[in-house]
Formats: sequence, structure tokens, C-alpha cells
Amino acid sequence: MAGNREKPEEIVSKLRQAEVLQGQGMTIAETVRQIGVTQQRFYRWRKLYGGMQRSQLARLSGGDPGHIDLRSPCRAGTGPGDGTTVQTRHDRL
Repeated sequence: MAGNREKPEEIVSKLRQAEVLQGQGMTIAETVRQIGVTQQRFYRWRKLYGGMQRSQLARLSGGDPGHIDLRSPCRAGTGPGDGTTVQTRHDRL
């Protein structure tokens, strides 16, 4: 049975709550029980989202307009090998 997947904003909120609880002297086991996740999920979330702010989450989800995909060819080029496109590994195969 699949569970509900938390949104990144909810994950960051729970991680902040866990930091507060640990600052009050709770152990990891008590903390994860309090926020309602397993220890494995807590450590995975902390590895992925630890220290992030809400502004950083927008960039993570692809909402940053400054994001450039270096693997996509340049718009000005006409095709692979003409010197105006970025040649990827798949273009050479």
C-alpha cells in the first residue's frame, strides 16, 4: 500500500521541527516518532533537504528562470556538428 508523498515544503518544515526538538534534548528516536517518520526517512530527508530554505526549494523544483540545461542544444544552431550546438554523448553515437 502506497503512502502519501510529502511535498518538499512539508519535508523542510518537519526537518526544522526535528532540529528544534533535538535542541531541546530529545534523542533521534524520540524526535522522529514525534514528527511521524521513520529514522531511515529522516536521515534521507536530512541528506537531501538539510539546511534548505523555502527560496532554495523553488530552484530545486525547476521554478528558477535562471536554470540552464547544458545538455540541450543551442537554439541558434541548425544541427549537430556545425559548431553552434552543444554536442552531447548521444549525438556522437
